[in-house]
Amino acid sequence: MSAMDLVVGMRLHACVFGLAHARPVLALSYDEKVRKQMRQFGCEDAVLSLEEIGAAGERLERMWATRREWAEEARPRLEQHQSEFRRLFEAMFR
Repeated sequence: MSAMDLVVGMRLHACVFGLAHARPVLALSYDEKVRKQMRQFGCEDAVLSLEEIGAAGERLERMWATRREWAEEARPRLEQHQSEFRRLFEAMFR
């Protein structure tokens, strides 16, 4: 994930891994847990329901254009959630 510039994820763990590496994430929400997690990390505007998939191209273009600025702004916020990331990662491997 750290080598990626932007992440498109449908599964919760893909979104969490992308955020953990301070990468912009476009979350395709098939389940409310994906939207809820993105909201928790202040990224609710980067969520599309499957019914909104037609807007993905435009959203990706905007995210791509601002990816560096997003990462700079997100790092401090994401560092605050470091313990939450740790808890999620540990829960995945139990």
